[in-house]
Amino acid sequence: MVKIVNQPKFLTDENYTIELNNYLNRAKKVKGLVSVVTLGSVGAPGLSDLDVICVVEDDSKANDLYPLRISKKDHERGIFIHPPIIIPKSLFKEIDYIFPVSNLVDCYGLSLASEQSTLSKDVEKSLSLVYLMDFTFSRLLQHSVVRANNIVEKRNWLTRLWSLTHTQRLCNDIGLVLKPSWERLLSEIRDVRKKWNSGVKCSDEKFWNLYQRLFCVHLQLLPEIFKKELEFLELNKPSLDLSFGNKNKRIFCKSAVKFPLPINHYTKYWSSVLKINYQTLFSPIEYSLRLAHYGFSTSTDLTLSDNSYGQILKKRGALVRKYNEFLDNAGITFSLRGNLGLPVKNESFIFDLIHEAFWFIQRYKK
Repeated sequence: MVKIVNQPKFLTDENYTIELNNYLNRAKKVKGLVSVVTLGSVGAPGLSDLDVICVVEDDSKANDLYPLRISKKDHERGIFIHPPIIIPKSLFKEIDYIFPVSNLVDCYGLSLASEQSTLSKDVEKSLSLVYLMDFTFSRLLQHSVVRANNIVEKRNWLTRLWSLTHTQRLCNDIGLVLKPSWERLLSEIRDVRKKWNSGVKCSDEKFWNLYQRLFCVHLQLLPEIFKKELEFLELNKPSLDLSFGNKNKRIFCKSAVKFPLPINHYTKYWSSVLKINYQTLFSPIEYSLRLAHYGFSTSTDLTLSDNSYGQILKKRGALVRKYNEFLDNAGITFSLRGNLGLPVKNESFIFDLIHEAFWFIQRYKK
């Protein structure tokens, strides 16, 4: 039986204003800080989260930027649920290719958000498909952590349930028609948020029902996304099974797999002591094209697309790597990093040995 923890708390808009002002007050003292930008909106205080982007000088170092981290106490107040995005000034103009951002508002420092150039309609459409796939795979891996631990954080997952409305927008952007069961789930999610804003809590029973149906939607959605990606790339479905791996993650793209199967290898020592989640993903074979365009394959059996969509995938892969290189060189461990499906973070030789040891043990178990 799954244990439901971290119940959400009713909050007000004022709570979010106070939290942001407190964050800005300590951020203002940070050496190398150029600007603080918020993204998204607060539509349901207590369920919505606060997202911040901190733009810093390119030569910034972690020791100077440490006050920008989101502390455990910050998390406990229920407004921040993940780290900030800490990005160098030179890359901010390309942030749309690194993170899916919207509703940017300048809060401190240079007015960078208001000066951000508008993307063309074709690029926006392409990025909708890019993030729809990456976002859905990320959610499936988060689901695998829940299944491995038998613990689900209600506060965080109520926010993630609402993110299905963003998935709906991305689907609309690329012309992907939602199934009736998905529409019904969206309607119920909107109803939960409406009732919350009227002072009515979501019961654990209702929440768990919505969570399970969300998992089904994510599973059903990916095959449809793969079809769209083949259209956008103007390529045929690959015929050769391929495997990919880096650090704590392995991906097997196989023609026999129809729906993605994420596995979280939870063990007490590796997960609790070292704080490393090891994951294996069995995916339909089409996913190999996305990973190859991101630069994870040197196989001559995969054809890469040189059309505009293929170029956007390659550009995103290069920019996320460049962004992660900045974080690694600066020693920043308290920022979101950008998701390409496989880790691109540089780690010490010791951690490389730890990863190799874990996968060796997994092979031995078999």
